[in-house]
Amino acid sequence: MHTNKIIVIVFLILGFSKFNLKAQQSNEFSYGQNSILYNGELYNYSISNRVKGHQYFKIRDFKEGSITIKNKRFERVLLNYDIHKQQILLKFMFNGVDKIISIPKEIVKEFSFNNNYFMVLNQGWDFKIYEVIGSGEVKILRYWEKDFKISSGSEASDYIFTNATKTNFLLKDKQLVRLQSKRIFLKQFQESNQPKISKFMRTNRIYLKKAMYSDLNELIKFCNSLEN
Repeated sequence: MHTNKIIVIVFLILGFSKFNLKAQQSNEFSYGQNSILYNGELYNYSISNRVKGHQYFKIRDFKEGSITIKNKRFERVLLNYDIHKQQILLKFMFNGVDKIISIPKEIVKEFSFNNNYFMVLNQGWDFKIYEVIGSGEVKILRYWEKDFKISSGSEASDYIFTNATKTNFLLKDKQLVRLQSKRIFLKQFQESNQPKISKFMRTNRIYLKKAMYSDLNELIKFCNSLEN
């Protein structure tokens, strides 16, 4: 029984490797006049049905959206976002077969799907993907993550994807500040505006770590109206 458990775990790990053997032999994909768009690595995750959850942002399904690559915008393309591996995914039909590729983050400026908007920031040592809240000079950015780990004894599955976790940041004056508390958030604004923002948060019961997207969007609209 112990040996069988080891075999299952090894199988799951191999099944979740970046590419299967065939994909490793030829994982670059590019074709046609839209080689700017259809240019990336084949995405061939084969997840065992003994794995609970998924690696995607919110839902498994690919949704129609838009993406800007090398300053060229492409509309009505099928997109998803793997927040475990931090990969931007494009799905399309090629010779009658569905293909999924991972588009290099370093060539992507922004993308959106399913009413969510994301931007890619070059942070010197890495390119990171953030969900964007707000459209003014000041924005709240969310960095999303998921882990893949061995399940607890109470789980029917051998492995699970954890629930998505997020870290909030404020983007202001081209500076990115992690929002670990309300005090840090308020300090990013003019001293004369801080009491007004604090009152707005208190009146609307906005708590940074727990706030819904809609609440944060209203908060950042208010902050932008004060700063302008």
